[in-house]
Amino acid sequence: MKNRLRLSRTGVIIVLLVLLMLLVNGLRIWGGALATLSSTLPRQLLPLLLLAAALGTDAMSLSVGIGLRGVTLREILRLSGVIGLFHVFMPLIGAWGGQYLGQLAGEPARWVGAAVVAFIGVRMIRDCLGNGDGDKCQYVLTGLPLLLLAASVSIDALSVGFSLGALGYNIFVAATLFGLVGAAMTAAGLLFGGRIGRSIGDRGGVLGGCVLVALAVHMLLEG
Repeated sequence: MKNRLRLSRTGVIIVLLVLLMLLVNGLRIWGGALATLSSTLPRQLLPLLLLAAALGTDAMSLSVGIGLRGVTLREILRLSGVIGLFHVFMPLIGAWGGQYLGQLAGEPARWVGAAVVAFIGVRMIRDCLGNGDGDKCQYVLTGLPLLLLAASVSIDALSVGFSLGALGYNIFVAATLFGLVGAAMTAAGLLFGGRIGRSIGDRGGVLGGCVLVALAVHMLLEG
């Protein structure tokens, strides 16, 4: 029994020592990374912000179309949050998965995304034209359609992540900026679309559906 206790204590001590070594090594690596980041971040920040704005244009165009039929605060937070998360994870996947993964996933995802955008647009038009009550001219975007929609407007960040990693940019800073800017542009598009939708009344849902269908066609032609 004493031998077992001695062995278990020895094992615990060994595990603690290994964890301590890993912690010290991790702190040393992170210290070097932070030192490198502090020297390179100022000259990387402006190009990354411009690139983040460029990547967020698709999300903003999409959100304007959705916002035309009217959105609630919960919908704004949900859609902008999900798109922001996809803008964070897509470049990380691209940086770690390589260029081949981005090229492989890009084309099918673009087709699926265009189909989802077109489906939502047609659904909005049908719901608005089929109901005389403007309050029923609503299509709640949740679940799988929401995820596919967010992925379709974030797919360009997949290949961008690989390129930034190859050029020596800090991919974690880039992904964070992409997520924040993408979420902000999505929320701005929803608010802008909602404001226009309130001014034109029930026709906002029909107009928003037409915008989404046109955006889906553009996505297919662009691919």
